[in-house]
Amino acid sequence: MAGTPPIVLHVGAPKAGSSALQHDLTWNPRRALDGRWGKACEYVVIDAVGGIWRRDALADFAALYAAHYANSADLTHLVALPAERLSAINAALGKLRAEGTVPILSYEMWLIADEAAVHRFTAALAAPLHVVAYVRDPVSWMQSLSWQSRDFGGKSTAAWVETYLGWAQWSELLARWATAPNVQRVDVRLLEGGVCGDFAALIGSPPPSEEIRHNSGLPGEFVRFIRRGSVHPDLHLSEAKFAWARWVHAAGAGGDLDPAPLMFTAAEIAMIIDGTLESSRKLLSLCTADIRERLQADARWWSAEPAIHATRRTPRTPALTLLEESDQLLGETLRAMVAADGGWRAAESRLRHAEARCRKLETEVSGLRQECTRARRWWPSRLWRKAS
Repeated sequence: MAGTPPIVLHVGAPKAGSSALQHDLTWNPRRALDGRWGKACEYVVIDAVGGIWRRDALADFAALYAAHYANSADLTHLVALPAERLSAINAALGKLRAEGTVPILSYEMWLIADEAAVHRFTAALAAPLHVVAYVRDPVSWMQSLSWQSRDFGGKSTAAWVETYLGWAQWSELLARWATAPNVQRVDVRLLEGGVCGDFAALIGSPPPSEEIRHNSGLPGEFVRFIRRGSVHPDLHLSEAKFAWARWVHAAGAGGDLDPAPLMFTAAEIAMIIDGTLESSRKLLSLCTADIRERLQADARWWSAEPAIHATRRTPRTPALTLLEESDQLLGETLRAMVAADGGWRAAESRLRHAEARCRKLETEVSGLRQECTRARRWWPSRLWRKAS
């Protein structure tokens, strides 16, 4: 690519592969590119106070949270940063770009930020921007969101759908970015197969050795626990979810648990499709030809037929007393799991830093050995010259 490379902004959507992509970028932050957008790319994280996290520091950031990856802060924080912090951020990103490196920033909630924040953010970056967004059909997307939403608070499912339907208006949300200052390109991608491999192909980097699955779903009992409002206020739901995924789901211990059911009735599915149909039609004009063809052919975007959305009804509910006891036990288990996960992350971080110190000491020892070898060779030859 001729000239200075752009900044790539992965803006979401939430529940569309962002966790897997951010995990991959955190632990493999720098990689070569084929030259289309630059000669290399590097994942950079900007925190809520304008701190810049790069390379090995990303692992320290990741160790703070059960998700075990790093991502930038919400736009409400970033657009409120003082001018000197924004200047420092631009200087750091500008230095990378001057070296031919494409900076990559990511946060999945950026896509649903309000238009004023989007425009202030892109203007503040003062560089050419390429925006990448992954989207999925609105029914499965809202289903995934509903599985992990603790704010039903006695609402009917239909009322909850009405509350969040605006978040699935992909074309309107993407238009905020397409018209924002400094944005030169918006790539709309579909959540099909592996996000990490697709993103690598898009920017021209080598694909990951294996496709990453991170935050890939919850078992039905966990979902129903959330939906019943049984999550204690002091339990951080996101931390509990990732701790569960690491120690139960990924370890294979939850294999006999039932999958999370589709909570929506036929009427609610129709409500979602009717409420997003016009936006989905407009989305076609924002897509490349290949994406547009696949989107048009996917009936899940256009049909309210329940069978197309693989409807699974909620299984029979146990007796109320048993539910209360079960919920109390699950809540206590999750709190213990979150605490244990925090201990594991802290130990893993200490081990990583200790290994880095060992590598540094090994390098120093190797250097001293070479110096001693040179000294052994030098002193005898010098003494021989004096004697002669």
